[in-house]
Amino acid sequence: MSELTERHDVEVAHAVYRATSIGRVLALPVDLEAGEHLRDAAFRAVSRNGFSNSGVVLKLAKSKSFKSLAAVHGGAADEIGRLIDVLGIRKDADAVKGFLTDTPGCGRDWVEFFGINLRRRHMASRRRVSPTSLRKHGTQKAMWSLQPLAFDVATKEELLDYCPVCQCGLGWCKNFGINFCDRCGRPEQAAVDLRDFPQPLADIQDEAAVQLIADLVDPEAADRRSKLQLHPELTQLGRGAQFAVQMAGRFESSGAGWGGCLQVRSIERAGRAILEWPTSLENLLAPNKAGQDGEGDISALCSDQTLSPELRSLLKGRKDKCLGRVVVEKVDRSTSSSNPSAPIRQIGPMKHGRVELRRLNERAGPIHAVEAAVALLRCSPQARSIANGIGVPVPHLIDLFDEGLLPELIPVLGPLKTAPAPGQGVSLFKQLEPSQRTSISRDGLPLFDLAFALGGLNGKQWNRIFRAIVTGAMKATWIPALDLPIVQSVFIFDPDALAQVLSSGATTRSHADFVPLSQEDVAAAFGRSRTTIRNLVRNDLLPPNPTGIDVAEFRKNWMFLSEVRNLASLHGMALPNAPKQLAASSLARISIGDTTIWSRVGVQEHFGLDSGSFSFAGRHTT
Repeated sequence: MSELTERHDVEVAHAVYRATSIGRVLALPVDLEAGEHLRDAAFRAVSRNGFSNSGVVLKLAKSKSFKSLAAVHGGAADEIGRLIDVLGIRKDADAVKGFLTDTPGCGRDWVEFFGINLRRRHMASRRRVSPTSLRKHGTQKAMWSLQPLAFDVATKEELLDYCPVCQCGLGWCKNFGINFCDRCGRPEQAAVDLRDFPQPLADIQDEAAVQLIADLVDPEAADRRSKLQLHPELTQLGRGAQFAVQMAGRFESSGAGWGGCLQVRSIERAGRAILEWPTSLENLLAPNKAGQDGEGDISALCSDQTLSPELRSLLKGRKDKCLGRVVVEKVDRSTSSSNPSAPIRQIGPMKHGRVELRRLNERAGPIHAVEAAVALLRCSPQARSIANGIGVPVPHLIDLFDEGLLPELIPVLGPLKTAPAPGQGVSLFKQLEPSQRTSISRDGLPLFDLAFALGGLNGKQWNRIFRAIVTGAMKATWIPALDLPIVQSVFIFDPDALAQVLSSGATTRSHADFVPLSQEDVAAAFGRSRTTIRNLVRNDLLPPNPTGIDVAEFRKNWMFLSEVRNLASLHGMALPNAPKQLAASSLARISIGDTTIWSRVGVQEHFGLDSGSFSFAGRHTT
């Protein structure tokens, strides 16, 4: 009962307002019909009230945001509210609530269209009609104003934007009724009834694909949209009409852009790509597809600033998968189990993983398997995150994967390398859980400090270390609460056991030792800052893109101060004044900024650190 009373009060208030606003509102009110935009309803209201100039409603509404009815796509909520009052539409109607809300992101370049933001150039400046639909429904549909669509989505009839008699474009300023040409209705001649000029149907081959594109924006398709079963990646990003029209535009051989109508075939391809996401899209994004058969460069969408950051990121991820698949196809499979014959050198700075994949794709001839594997890892945010979480260079993940310690990388490396059998590969993070503790014992040293002091480290050596820890062959404690990489939050209690693990095995050379490392990789390998690594490169102590072999050679000859302290500590020797002792010696050294490196052989001979068992007595940690 209270609801009926409230509704009655609203109706009375609306009637009273209109009665007290005579001369400031149209005498005969209108309601928004299904599929109408506010501009369409205003055009119809002008004719219903006997006016021939559509500008009368804008004058009554005292509009400042739009000077003509053709420009009414949206605007300030207060001006839209005044226009609604002039038309006599009740503001509590569900159909107008969206117009009375200021939509974020709308402005000079963007307009709100029934809940989604579209570029302003998506909106046609001319009035366009479907003669068949006009005869059937008698309303001007909002969808006819969408410039990319050259046909009515319901009847599939091509839209008419000019008078078949006078050949003038249909406009919004003059008004002789929605069914008539606004130029031919002069007193000396009869108005041209557009309903008498039905147009041909659009040549649509893929009905479902076209219907999908239309349903993404059609205000009358809410029920159909609710039943769409699209890929979860797309449903999380919303209706995506902007993306759909952009992608269709990329198929245009003439580059229709925002201001022209899209070809039906282009719309069909875009709709099919969404319906069959991600398979169809990936086929279009593949490097050997772009630019062929007049399709246009679909991959350019990855950097299209008119798309949302989330959507661009999604497209980039899909493009990376396509590019990776092409690179994998070029790999010489005979190289999967063998080391390259020589270190692989790269000219120029190390780029992002996507650029590295593109470089490999453009290279003539086969690709070594380890090159492709490293490029795939660098291109994967998951792989980069795992490398940071463990504290090792990205290429070292190859060895950990081969050992079955990183089955979570199967989606990345699975197409290229043999994945662990189901049930055999268990994540390193999972296997370390039994050694978790909440506090640090004074009897241990960080794994990285010990391992780094004992010699060069590559992926195979990290394999042995982690395998010894998870099997219990070497006692260790993991403190995740430190929020540090694993190699720095795992503590070792027996340095002799660690030394034995590092010296075991027939060979320590890894496939990944032959590929170029980024400065971030070298920083992880040394446990130093990228600034330090950059200074080493600038002073020709390391090549610009060093390989694991270059890193091992550097470490064979030079030591950082922290290594000297840790190695002395392992031998039971305290060096509280190590900088002064070293400075007073005649040992070979190189100073770079605030970092000094020392001759490894000289340090070992000077302090007697080249042999013997280890002890934690008197250790000094950094």
